[in-house]
Amino acid sequence: MSKIILVILLLGGITFWWHWKNTPDPKQQKQLLQKTVIGAVIIGCLLLVVTGRLNWVWAAFVGFLATVRQMLPTIVRYFPFISQLYRTHGPKASAQNSSTVSAKYIEMTLDHQTGKLSGNVLAGEFKNKLLHDLEHDQLSELFQFCQANDIDSAKLLENYLIDRFGKDPNYSTGTNQNTVSDPGTNISISEALQILGLEGNPTNEEITTAYRKIMQQLHPDRGGNQYFAAKVNEARKVLLNNIG
Repeated sequence: MSKIILVILLLGGITFWWHWKNTPDPKQQKQLLQKTVIGAVIIGCLLLVVTGRLNWVWAAFVGFLATVRQMLPTIVRYFPFISQLYRTHGPKASAQNSSTVSAKYIEMTLDHQTGKLSGNVLAGEFKNKLLHDLEHDQLSELFQFCQANDIDSAKLLENYLIDRFGKDPNYSTGTNQNTVSDPGTNISISEALQILGLEGNPTNEEITTAYRKIMQQLHPDRGGNQYFAAKVNEARKVLLNNIG
């Protein structure tokens, strides 16, 4: 039985590594990791049932619940104090390794380490497809569709296509990429945090540091997406006005 378990774990590890290697999008990598952990827990429980070793696990779980039940009044009593300590001394914000900007049909992610843009399709004929999995003709069709139905999505695609296939007049929106379609509507705080790759309640310094790091990656000399940069500017203003 132990050999069978080892074989299953080895196959599972190889499968996870293969999918992880072929999944460049950080967000999808995170989802893959979560699904793998959940699957490993389920398989582990099934193996415990088959081998008849679930009894001691169940006993330990019941004992843990009993302990938590006894300590619950104390936890409730000191919860406000613990929360205050965390807010005072805990991390105010944590930087992620990527930033994400979304339009109606396209979601684009910037890797902070490499400066590379990757994306996926949110709606339409190619829904749930990764941009790097689409062929030239498919991306051209997608770009034309976005031009006709959502100019912001087309702006996100514009630099990605030029970077991948070279300059082509067919990949031009013919508009100023530094503006969004509706500049009078501010983005939400949660979206601004996602764009700057921040979490929690960042300080002015943390917001500015994240902003400068991203803008360096989006510099025109590096082929950065100007529309993405415009959204980063907007996110910075929203956070400084509401959080920082």
